[in-house]
Amino acid sequence: MILLFWLTVALAAEQGWTIAERPGWVVEQDIPEHATQRRERTDVQFLLDDEQIDVGEGGQTHYYRDVLRIGSVAGIQDYSEIAFEFDPSYESLILHHVELVRDGQTIDALRPDELKVVQQERDMDLRLYKGELQVLAFLNDVRVGDVIDRAWSVTGANPALGGHYLDFLDMGHEYPIGRLHRRLRWPGERELHLKEFAGAPAATVSAADALAIYTWALDGVPARKWDGYAPGWLEQRPWVQITDFDDWSGVVDWALPLYVPGEISEELSEAIAEWESEPTPDARLQAALAFVQDDVRYLGIEMGPRGLIPHGVSETFGRRFGDCKDKSLLLVTALNAMGIEAHPALVHTRRQRGTRDLLPTAYAFNHAIVRARIGDEVLWLDATRSYERGAASQMESPGFEAALVIEPGGSALSEMADALLREPQVERVELFSMDELYGPVALTVTTTYRGRHASAVRRQFESEAMEDIRGSRMGSYAERFPGIESTARLAVTDDPVAGQFAVAERYLIGGGMWSDGSVTLVGSEARNWLVDPPPGDRARPLELAHPVYRRHRIEMQLPTDFALTGALDSVKTDNFEVVVDRTYDDRVLVFDVSYRSLRDHVPADEIGEHREDVEKAAGLAVFWFFDAQAGGGTDRATKAAFAGIALVLFLFLVGPTRRALSSWRRRRAFSSRLRNSGADTPETAVLVEDTVQANQALKRMKCDACGAPLNQGVPKSSNIRHDGVHLLLLEAGCSKCDRHTTRYFRFRR
Repeated sequence: MILLFWLTVALAAEQGWTIAERPGWVVEQDIPEHATQRRERTDVQFLLDDEQIDVGEGGQTHYYRDVLRIGSVAGIQDYSEIAFEFDPSYESLILHHVELVRDGQTIDALRPDELKVVQQERDMDLRLYKGELQVLAFLNDVRVGDVIDRAWSVTGANPALGGHYLDFLDMGHEYPIGRLHRRLRWPGERELHLKEFAGAPAATVSAADALAIYTWALDGVPARKWDGYAPGWLEQRPWVQITDFDDWSGVVDWALPLYVPGEISEELSEAIAEWESEPTPDARLQAALAFVQDDVRYLGIEMGPRGLIPHGVSETFGRRFGDCKDKSLLLVTALNAMGIEAHPALVHTRRQRGTRDLLPTAYAFNHAIVRARIGDEVLWLDATRSYERGAASQMESPGFEAALVIEPGGSALSEMADALLREPQVERVELFSMDELYGPVALTVTTTYRGRHASAVRRQFESEAMEDIRGSRMGSYAERFPGIESTARLAVTDDPVAGQFAVAERYLIGGGMWSDGSVTLVGSEARNWLVDPPPGDRARPLELAHPVYRRHRIEMQLPTDFALTGALDSVKTDNFEVVVDRTYDDRVLVFDVSYRSLRDHVPADEIGEHREDVEKAAGLAVFWFFDAQAGGGTDRATKAAFAGIALVLFLFLVGPTRRALSSWRRRRAFSSRLRNSGADTPETAVLVEDTVQANQALKRMKCDACGAPLNQGVPKSSNIRHDGVHLLLLEAGCSKCDRHTTRYFRFRR
């Protein structure tokens, strides 16, 4: 047995891991009996989370110890398999102990001969390969109530950092912890910078043997509450940033030697010469960008230091693949060779503006792009995109807000402005035409995509079968118009000069589009971006998609006259703008809705107002009208005459004072009707002016079951005709018991 043990240890050492006693510099921590808030989880209790770090000249060791108590069978399933991870290219793994504590007895659960070493690429779906290894321990005979105690160390530092020490320490997790302990041993003569985020505590600092000792000891750490609706740049988890960089110029100086192109091969030189033959600098940039984006596929071989160091440009060019660093360096090299100034730039795709709050560090970034200049124009180019077309000056900026440009003399983060959307990113035009009111309807849909949306659709049309795309696009219309049929193949127009891509669809709605004598038009391409905030009060801002610019135009060619009027309305806030333009002329009804975002978040104290704005704008983006003759009511000509007379009297006889008084009386009458009518049957339908007033009325109503307010989200709507009268049905869930309630509304004729 002893021989087998040492043979196993020898084999483990060859694989980069071994078994040894705990380092002498580690300070032993007491284990609490319970974690706080233990009732929140029944599967496991996390008793101790300990991380201690020793930084010496040219090396560092991280010591970890986790202690948890199994509380259920589910906990046995989830926590009886343990994975220890390390990067074998520059790190070594040392296992100290794996123990089970049961009824006060300690059981040694570390069985070296049963450990398995695997290479599990967690980012394979992102086409990133890092070569990290896992040592897996499968624990035997784990029971409910057992305490699992494991300790290990990882030694080594990434050589790409050039001796710099950069780290971050989590000060909380999504689960409660009995005791959280962090400790850093740092050479006292070296300067170190720390910053706390999201309420993380400051360290207690002491000195011992020419070392500075930073300690964090927290008992009863509550579970971190994660808000999935908050902006990505908002720090929600408590953590401490550690860096030995004094300023951003130090980070630039560190990165400059890493971003060198290396030797340029003859094949790459020939390609650059071909791109340089284009007549203008913009055309040369487009040619090089198209090659790097489309011909060099995205694939990251980021073993060890390669996570920070790009490959040589000739290697990337020759094998036609690379990660963001590789592709950016290749594009920078080509542009500079053609006389176009370009430099790599480091950004963070999710943190974005939050990068400005960090201390200078190489770990502030997760992506590389390119900053180029043509004349006085600054261009931000993402080499990992694909199928981008159009003039470089018209391309949509990546919009990561803060970037560190790797150029000599660089000393600060550069500001990246939001993408300037001069035209809608997606613009849909629907044309409905019919020869008779209740007959078949011909529908033509033309959707124009611009910027990165055009790139995505180009890719779709190259990678998917045309029939699959056609069926998918028709599916949304089939839900609205059962029995709809496609009458032509999809017509595609790709304009690489303008950088836009258009798709035309043709359908026949055999059963017509009238539902019980009414038609509902929805500017869905714009309205879908009006996302109602989650119910309840918020402590954090609400994230909004930004920048977004969408437009939906619906045109109906009617076979008979209707008493319809035009209207121009809008809702503009600090967060978004919705503009609705409705016109009617010569039997042609046009309903045009556009949505434009104005910022990327709503402050927490403005959520209630934003919810009301969204509801109002969503109501404007829906237009409902009906055929009066279908209900046996007054004919359209008579209605138009009465409407004209009423308008004249209103404008010339009533005047501003009477108008204000009339408005006040209508509001009082409406409130009175609302109080005296349940609106829960067609007979008790509330009389309203329009859909906006119907939505406002719904907000004041209570649940039939429990009396709580109804959910303030955008309600589900439908139309019916009852006793010759057209009614609007709004359905909403209860904010308390989640029961769905339907309310009826009728419109003023």
